[in-house]
Amino acid sequence: MENMQSHLVAEVKALQHDLRVEQDRNDLHSRLLLADEALLDALAAGGGLEDLSAGISRALGAQVRIFDLTVRHDVRGSASLSDAERQLLDAAARETNPQSSVDENGHPITAFSVKRGTEVVGALIVSSVLDTQTASVMRRCGRVVSTFITAQRRIRGDIAVRQRELLEYVLTPPVGGISKTMLRRLEEHGIVQGEPFRVLVGDGDRHTLSALDHRLEQDFGAGMLRAIIGNQLVSLVNEATFKLVRELFSGSNRGWEGLLIGHSPRLHRIEIVPPEMSLVERVVSAARSSAVRNSAARSGAVGGSAPQNEVLVSLESYGAIGAFLSRVNLEPTRMAVRETLGPILDYDSKHGTDLAETAYTFLFVGRSVPLVAEQMHLHPNTVRQRLDRIASLLGGDWSYGQAGLDHHIMLAAHRLLD
Repeated sequence: MENMQSHLVAEVKALQHDLRVEQDRNDLHSRLLLADEALLDALAAGGGLEDLSAGISRALGAQVRIFDLTVRHDVRGSASLSDAERQLLDAAARETNPQSSVDENGHPITAFSVKRGTEVVGALIVSSVLDTQTASVMRRCGRVVSTFITAQRRIRGDIAVRQRELLEYVLTPPVGGISKTMLRRLEEHGIVQGEPFRVLVGDGDRHTLSALDHRLEQDFGAGMLRAIIGNQLVSLVNEATFKLVRELFSGSNRGWEGLLIGHSPRLHRIEIVPPEMSLVERVVSAARSSAVRNSAARSGAVGGSAPQNEVLVSLESYGAIGAFLSRVNLEPTRMAVRETLGPILDYDSKHGTDLAETAYTFLFVGRSVPLVAEQMHLHPNTVRQRLDRIASLLGGDWSYGQAGLDHHIMLAAHRLLD
């Protein structure tokens, strides 16, 4: 009898164990399904990582943060990742399982590195230590996130191609002008004929522009027509979006990865985009050239540190001359610059000197040799020698009265249009 009871107790325990195992298996299966459904729901809705994270959080039973790491830089920086999380992600990138640690405040965190083959494309972070089953779910969630990021890449690629084609059409319109069909496509991006909008030109290295493009996609989506054309990120934005762009870069500086964004005055007609685009490109080029010269002078060598001015530059950055150039035909202005400054421009070109910049700086600082020497990092005697050469080419009164005003205006225009 006692043996029978013991046998029955053992059977009951075995059944209970089997039941727990089956329940755990069913629970794991249900959570894995939740992860898969999160992917399907996010893709079907055309949502982003925020939408996906809601479903992934349900599968994990914990609030999760998902990061797309296919872009190396973020315009806003990566303040959302603490130093402890960065270190944990670095460790997780070398492993196939979730890695746990504690943050700066001693709170538990677990990170999983999302990979596509050997490439790290994303990361999952939860503020807890995971049990064995949840760790298995997190691995499935990692595959889900990898698939989602890859799909988003392809979608972004298709959208980018269509946007680039539309932008190139607007920048080089046919003889008959922009068609009604294209005008309707522009309206999808908030660009409406007769309403003010701006041209933005982003200038930086390829990685920086890709990061900027990714950031703008996250923040504005279809509300901004943009494309990377050549080595620039070109955008058309309505006035409301431009104000938000200003806020995005508020407090930033042009030294962030060497980024520059030039923008035009308000526009009202789509037909004037091509010449306006050309002018904005010159603004960016002039700002870049000026910033590089200044940073090289500060560092004492060519190719010095990145410029440290504001991200957004425009014709307004160049004061009255910028406002003037935004309203005139530029070719006559270029001819006037050549007629006025020809002797020193030719001399600089032939001898590799910098008389034009010296002349501009001399007038800009109020005709002070010591200030020119300080700004250009030259010996005062070198400045005096250059000024003597300029006077021999332009005339002894080149910096006085009406001649001084004319030369100052033309030198400022030359820096912008060169």
